[in-house]
Amino acid sequence: MDDPHAPEGIGSKNFDDEGVPTTILPLVEKGIFKNVYSDSYNAYKEDMGQSGNALRPGSPMGRSTDPIPIPAPHNLKIKSGGISENEIIKDTKKGILVGRLWYTYAVNPIKGDFSCTARSGVRIIENGEIKKPGKSVRIVHNISTMLQNISAIGNNIRNVLQWASLPSICPSLKVEDIKIVPI
Repeated sequence: MDDPHAPEGIGSKNFDDEGVPTTILPLVEKGIFKNVYSDSYNAYKEDMGQSGNALRPGSPMGRSTDPIPIPAPHNLKIKSGGISENEIIKDTKKGILVGRLWYTYAVNPIKGDFSCTARSGVRIIENGEIKKPGKSVRIVHNISTMLQNISAIGNNIRNVLQWASLPSICPSLKVEDIKIVPI
């Protein structure tokens, strides 16, 4: 969901960058795609209502009047689950814990293929314990497949703001069968 009113959100605001009131916008419910973001141009073009999601990119948190607005989330939020990050680690026989992603690119946006790099904060998990630091890896996957392969959602939430990304509020996620290649 997009929650522009989340008290903990980095991108929280009452009005978008076109002066339209912001609202909580569910994106996916029970695995079904529900809504799209809109700014005034796209709302007019697609004959739909404005969602209050106009963002002017290229400035901190869309606070410049120079760029043309685009439809985008304010705080992309994933609901927390019922298990702690430590329990997720204890339940992992073999895996990696990624502390931070860098350079996420849509390789094939139509199909949902993406690539990203885990360069720092990578740790190796073996038999339910963090054993050692890991080396940088590239993750090459598909967003739809990745969402289907989520096996655990943590009860922790944190703000995530990467370079050139949109504010997100996310819990820890355990995802099975991700393609990882060393760099």
